[in-house]
Amino acid sequence: MIVPSHRLLCAAALALPALTAAGLYPSLLAPCAAVLAIFALVAIVDALAATHRIDALRTTTPPSLRFTKDVPAVLPITIENRATKPLLVQVAATLPEGVEAAHSPNPQPPTPNPL
Repeated sequence: MIVPSHRLLCAAALALPALTAAGLYPSLLAPCAAVLAIFALVAIVDALAATHRIDALRTTTPPSLRFTKDVPAVLPITIENRATKPLLVQVAATLPEGVEAAHSPNPQPPTPNPL
């Protein structure tokens, strides 16, 4: 799932009151419509930027692995950044039913060189 940017969330904070004002005061319809048009433009720009950020990432796993029931195993996942600048990435894995993730008491800290 792609998470909206901070810029889009701030724009949404302006769009909601504009919708409310347009509904309560019909005389403010034109200014509120302008605010909503700007919000739509920001949403489109954010969506396009998100697709470019996603395209810059490449995720790979080994072509095949053997797992045994009730035996702990590791699934190595490599994320490669092909962009010219570092990207902040948050990763969450959705596991199929019946597969459980071990909770590490010492999670690995972020690497000093971000993607």
